[in-house]
Amino acid sequence: MDMNFFELQYLIADSFYTEVCVNGRTYGQAAGICHLAFDEYIYSDTILSIVAVSLLTKLMVRHDVPLSESDREDILRILRLAKEMDYRSMLSEDETEYVEEYLSLVRQKYEEKRTDER
Repeated sequence: MDMNFFELQYLIADSFYTEVCVNGRTYGQAAGICHLAFDEYIYSDTILSIVAVSLLTKLMVRHDVPLSESDREDILRILRLAKEMDYRSMLSEDETEYVEEYLSLVRQKYEEKRTDER
């Protein structure tokens, strides 16, 4: 599982858009395929989990793909992980900016989903 931040970010985005543009999948299908393809990173409970889940969430939000209960569970898990982990010391300044941008969106979507459920 040797992967750096920008490699993983590139691979997820490239895979997502390849599924849509080359393979003719819907955005929702592309998100599901990427979730399966990158599950090793999504469930690693490392900084790569935060990158993978938050980037996939960002892509789904960008293309109006509804978040499922499973997506919500992944989001909650990485939000907890981000609180527990000192990710700023693990990443460069540029990487930290990306992660914080992604996490901000993920938090927002998680809060919106919670509000909708009330």
